[in-house]
Amino acid sequence: AEGSSELVPLNLAALVAMVFLGFLLARPFSVEGIFLTGGWLASQGWLPYHDFFDSHAPGLFFLLGKIYSIFGATLEGTRLLVLLMNVATILAVYVTARKMFDERTAILAVALHSVWLPVFYGFRAVTEPFTTFFSTLAVMALHHVVVGKRHEPRDLLLLGIALGLNVVFKQATLVFVAAMIGVAVIYLIAYRQTQHLWSMKSAAAVAGFGVLPLLAAAPYVLSGSLPELLNQT
Repeated sequence: AEGSSELVPLNLAALVAMVFLGFLLARPFSVEGIFLTGGWLASQGWLPYHDFFDSHAPGLFFLLGKIYSIFGATLEGTRLLVLLMNVATILAVYVTARKMFDERTAILAVALHSVWLPVFYGFRAVTEPFTTFFSTLAVMALHHVVVGKRHEPRDLLLLGIALGLNVVFKQATLVFVAAMIGVAVIYLIAYRQTQHLWSMKSAAAVAGFGVLPLLAAAPYVLSGSLPELLNQT
């Protein structure tokens, strides 16, 4: 029974993949056209906000630009990338919920996540499937920090990177970042560990958070268009 229970998240991920296949030939969602066009322009060397305008964060444009430069730009291919993100998120949700609570809760969490995927454009080529995955990784890393203290610097670095990826892909996730910081601060105060608020451990989280936005900003700095990035995001 224990062995078969390990297949639950894989079965749910396979079910989501089967449902997803029906979306491959579905009519494009309007925002998908924005990302596909922006990704194709990025693959041609165009810089978001400098060479073309859009109000979304640049992360998905950069990612699609690299992928399109290798495989070409197609809606079906982009949605398959989203499928991979959804499957990875389901597995991450299961692992995180099982470590934090128990197996039954983990199965429930995966089932709820899978049910809500179509409602929140989870099968579409938009930013939400990516930020959901990054957010799940951030929760997993924070749980590792709280429970498994042996690898705190590493997990704090991963926590920062996951939060930084969120911001690079969607500006509104700054609210999630603020909430995660709030939870961490409350935990340290509640357990009288305020000395860690300003320590090398917290510096690891800050460094992890800063590296992705800095890398995303680098082409704007080099092209002298950093004000355009700041104005449009």
